Amino acid sequence: MRLGLSLPSAALYRQRGQPPAPETAGLLARMSVPPSPARRTQIDTLVKTLLAAGLWTKLDALYLTAAHDAQAARLNLVPWTGTVTNLLPNGEMIGATTGAPGTMPTGWASVFMVGGITRQVVGVGTVNGMRYIDVRFSGTPASASGIGIPLSSTNACPGVVGSRMTVSLYLALIGGSLDGTTLTRVNYTEYNASNAVVAADYNVIPAQSITLTSALTRVSGTRVLTGATAAFVVPALEIGHGTGAIDLTLRIAAPQLVRMDVPGNFIPTSGVPASQVQTLARFDLSAVNSPVFSVDRGYSGNGTSSYLDTNADPSVDFSKATLSSASYGGWAGLNLTSGFSLGDANNRVSINPRTSGDQINVRINSPSGLTSTAGTAPTAVGLTVANRPSENLREGWKNGVLVVSDTQAPSSLPVDLALLRAGATCSANQVSAAFAGSSLTAAQHLALYSALRTYLMAVGAAS
Repeated sequence: MRLGLSLPSAALYRQRGQPPAPETAGLLARMSVPPSPARRTQIDTLVKTLLAAGLWTKLDALYLTAAHDAQAARLNLVPWTGTVTNLLPNGEMIGATTGAPGTMPTGWASVFMVGGITRQVVGVGTVNGMRYIDVRFSGTPASASGIGIPLSSTNACPGVVGSRMTVSLYLALIGGSLDGTTLTRVNYTEYNASNAVVAADYNVIPAQSITLTSALTRVSGTRVLTGATAAFVVPALEIGHGTGAIDLTLRIAAPQLVRMDVPGNFIPTSGVPASQVQTLARFDLSAVNSPVFSVDRGYSGNGTSSYLDTNADPSVDFSKATLSSASYGGWAGLNLTSGFSLGDANNRVSINPRTSGDQINVRINSPSGLTSTAGTAPTAVGLTVANRPSENLREGWKNGVLVVSDTQAPSSLPVDLALLRAGATCSANQVSAAFAGSSLTAAQHLALYSALRTYLMAVGAAS
């Protein structure tokens, strides 16, 4: 089989003077280490080929882990568009008034301080279109402790156990100094429906991530809610101190709490949560337990504990991959007879590119596996895909060719998608590329395989 003549050739996209696709330009701008001109062309060729084949709009995520740089290897190429909700009811900090002590924003819980410290709201205003408050803390603490500034009341922000939540805010030190303080960080406290504390995370935005200067700087941090009975979450700014005298004035602006893996653009709230439709870069990979990155080859696991977390829960995060229309795939770089290139925490999706019987074994929206006949996968290297084109059909593809199918119905969507891991089992293989999205046609399976192979051959990760 060959690509149809309607698809522009890769050579056409490599012509000099051709501007990069906007999708390519957006991706390149997110790379902390710029790629070479040749690599930029290779990435743009891939993107334009996927656009021409109608594949780009079918994808929730696409990773080129065989990259020039580890940070670039962890980027999801496909932007996400969806509804973002700022769960903090008073991100505009309405109700704050100056004075000694002044009034903190309406709906924020009381500031915690030990004896000997006084608080003053010394300023309220707007800068760069953002409302802010200036709060001064001064005095000699009666004991070593921390000043806690909750950003909401106890039961204002609902939390979902197991969900990723990201808190963000802008901070500046506009007066005094940090002398006498030990840290500035943001924490979460999780409460149950009866307002009892069930869990606390004191380093959602750790101290080493916050550098206070006179200019407002946005900081953010993401955590998974872990309390088994957590119903609400309260983020709080904390300033640790010893027993020496302190005098500092903080400027706080645009606090936000979202149920996502990224902070999102700030959404003003002045009494109730508010939502916006936003297009964001989401589901970038996080390296867990130090998987090994090899330039132009990809990430490898240790077979016991290391993997790449997509920061995505397909059951709630993905819009293209659904219960009855989905595809998940991974390009394995090593010829091993065990190990998953892709999977989820509940084993509803998994990709095993080669078993001891030279077969592929895949799952897609089902706890049971689909295995090809013996000898159909003599090597693990290449692209193995699980595809569900309809409610009563599931398929396994290898290098653009259908090798197995059956009529089993789906049971549930996957959660907590990862590369080099399925369930609790981690892989020692190497993943050079991976994707997730809606069901693909036969032509699109071949087009995706061919496009990825062209890119991976260009960087030396495939032959």
